[in-house]
Amino acid sequence: MTRKADVIFRKAGETYEALIDLDAGNVVLSRKVPGAEPMILDGEWNLARDRFIADPRFKAALARRGYAAEGASVFCTPASAGYFPGEGYEGRRILKIPCYDNNQKLHPQLARPIEGLMGVVDSETGEVLAVIDNESVPLPPAPRGYGSDLPPPRPPLNAVDIVADLGGNIRISGNLEIGWLDWSFHLRPDKRAGLVLSLVRFDDNGRNRLIAYRMNVSEMFVPYMDPNPEWAYRTFMDVGEFGLGYLISSLREGADCPVSALYADLTFPGDDGSVYTRKNALCIFERATGDPAWRHSSGSQNPPDAGRKSNLS
Repeated sequence: MTRKADVIFRKAGETYEALIDLDAGNVVLSRKVPGAEPMILDGEWNLARDRFIADPRFKAALARRGYAAEGASVFCTPASAGYFPGEGYEGRRILKIPCYDNNQKLHPQLARPIEGLMGVVDSETGEVLAVIDNESVPLPPAPRGYGSDLPPPRPPLNAVDIVADLGGNIRISGNLEIGWLDWSFHLRPDKRAGLVLSLVRFDDNGRNRLIAYRMNVSEMFVPYMDPNPEWAYRTFMDVGEFGLGYLISSLREGADCPVSALYADLTFPGDDGSVYTRKNALCIFERATGDPAWRHSSGSQNPPDAGRKSNLS
């Protein structure tokens, strides 16, 4: 049994799939996949942003809206472009780049979009294909309680105090082999799919039944449904274009998960073949939900009116 790895890469504007024998250090298979696009890479994200904010057309559009051409008052972030035949970008790998007002340091930064302004950049060549400069819409006042320079409407909230315990019902062994009561499964992180459950089994009176070979989110599709060109393209496919695993963040004890939970670091492959680690990106704990989680009955057992018979089942 040899260890193998699947690799997706871009070369000269084409997408390829490869199978690598890690033990022998050989390329077992390499083939071109016409019309396919891999996930957005950090390098092309940075290239597209930097080329766009350096474009004189973008700087002129900012000046017309009252922003200084230089400085940190504007935050721009590339996003997947969607698929819209007839736009004129066929055959190119493009990112569309909206921008946001960053003067009041709101969280999240995307809370105050600069309407009517967007860039279209070829993420492989760095060419700025278009600077969309439509009607300027004034920004509304920042909502109360947001921003470091605004007084909060109430004292800061304390950390969530969740009482939980791994207890004797949870079993953890090896590389995230999880057991809970009569259930068992293997858990692993994937940069694209997020968390993957495999070999999900149930102990049915001594019979170890295989329930699922593999379970994970296949895709999350998020359309924004606004007709303006700066919004209509936002039909994000979070798994395929950004990666649910890539978006996983570190968890805080007592806020995201109980202090007593088991925390685990997750390691993912980087765009250049290296690896990076998200600290405390996974937590495991047991939370008592009470009997209602297990209650089941038929309608005939619980008629809506004690004085009336029910034929529901």
